[in-house]
Amino acid sequence: MKMRIGSRGSPLARGQANWVMTELQKKNPQLDLSLTIIKTTGDKDPHSALTKMGGKGVFVKEIEEALLAKRIDLAVHSLKDVPQMLPSGLQMGPYPRRETPNDALISRFGELLRELPRGSIVGTSSPRRISQIFFHYKDRYRIEPIRGNVETRIQKLRKGEYDAILMACAGLKRLGLESEITEVIDVHQMIPAPGQGCLGLEYREENEEMSAILDTISDKESDITARAERSFLQGMGGSCLIPLGGLARIEGNELILKAVILTPNGEKRVEIEEKGDPSEPEFLGGQVAERLLHEGGSDILLKIQ
Repeated sequence: MKMRIGSRGSPLARGQANWVMTELQKKNPQLDLSLTIIKTTGDKDPHSALTKMGGKGVFVKEIEEALLAKRIDLAVHSLKDVPQMLPSGLQMGPYPRRETPNDALISRFGELLRELPRGSIVGTSSPRRISQIFFHYKDRYRIEPIRGNVETRIQKLRKGEYDAILMACAGLKRLGLESEITEVIDVHQMIPAPGQGCLGLEYREENEEMSAILDTISDKESDITARAERSFLQGMGGSCLIPLGGLARIEGNELILKAVILTPNGEKRVEIEEKGDPSEPEFLGGQVAERLLHEGGSDILLKIQ
């Protein structure tokens, strides 16, 4: 059976797609796999702020179009880049094993985030990261936007354009750049984006064989936690332009979801944690969104919008 896999062309995206291909081949030796590289809107404009380009959909739109046009059979995404609402006719498959969800700090001279001198330039374009830095450190640091692939961002740091940069641990680990990490930020200090560290595998609903094939590389805990976080994101409106974090975990027989929403300047912050049944991750995600909105999140959304 032939299967054409679509991916962005960055080293990280290629690495993720190749990992999926390797895992699929191990479990399904009958597959004839090939990789198709697709340039997305986000790749074509590496300089503009994502907030001005429309948010997370800029990294998936052209890939989803290729799926619908049947030029590819499976898309591999970083799940946090995928909008909650998928185009009609497409769906997400079971989730494979998740990488570390934490954020990571890389600093020029080895300082931890709390040790950076006042006025240090910290590079990140994520509203979620920015607002959580403001909440913990007020105006101690100067936050500047940064774009480009992982290697490009590290080069900008080494050139002295920034004193430190923030990015996802998962991307660094998948690229074999874990040694670059100065500090793995504790999730209690900086709650990750919903789905951070997860891969999203998207395919056409009409392809009935695909779900069974993807199930061979799925990871039960990763699947449950990702579904809870995606449901939470949907309940909050599904935008990456909102300073919003959500992370689920399984402890014993309980599924626990911690979530946070902040004003962009970090002055107001609402955080909650709820427990639920691992067999009903979407229910817990919706419940957490409803409670977060009720306890002050709706006021924050009104201020942002």
